[in-house]
Amino acid sequence: MIDFLFTVVVFVLVLSLLVLVHEFGHYWVARLLGIQVRELGIGFPPRLAAITRGGIVYSINWLPFGGFVRLHGEENPEEPRGFAGKSIRVRTAVIAAGSVMNLALAWVIFSFIAALPFQTATGDVVIEGISAGSPAEAVGLKPGDVIDAVDGAAIESTFDLALMVRE
Repeated sequence: MIDFLFTVVVFVLVLSLLVLVHEFGHYWVARLLGIQVRELGIGFPPRLAAITRGGIVYSINWLPFGGFVRLHGEENPEEPRGFAGKSIRVRTAVIAAGSVMNLALAWVIFSFIAALPFQTATGDVVIEGISAGSPAEAVGLKPGDVIDAVDGAAIESTFDLALMVRE
């Protein structure tokens, strides 16, 4: 049960991160292009908590699956600094910004993972145990023996040995 709850919590946290980055893309580009933002909300109402800064409401809502950016003038093209009154290019940029931010997040995460150092096992391959009746026992291998080569090919790691055995 603990594993299930841990999985649910991690799922909600990862989904919340994706939603936050996505909605921040809409928010950032809308503000950059002169559209008035009324609210940036994470989750769906009812509202859990909110603060207002610079005329924008930043809210955290009870239902954690989603988020939204409420833009001024979404339906009325006559509103100054409204979304609907902007050109198609500007509206397209605001709408596409969420997906672009998710792609950027994926690129950052994969770049970070690719840059992580990893250890490669090298050194002597030492036999720790032999199964009774195995081919290793039949050829006389014993615990403590070191495998340097197989059929003349140098063995530098257990990975190398596994490849040679498979061949």
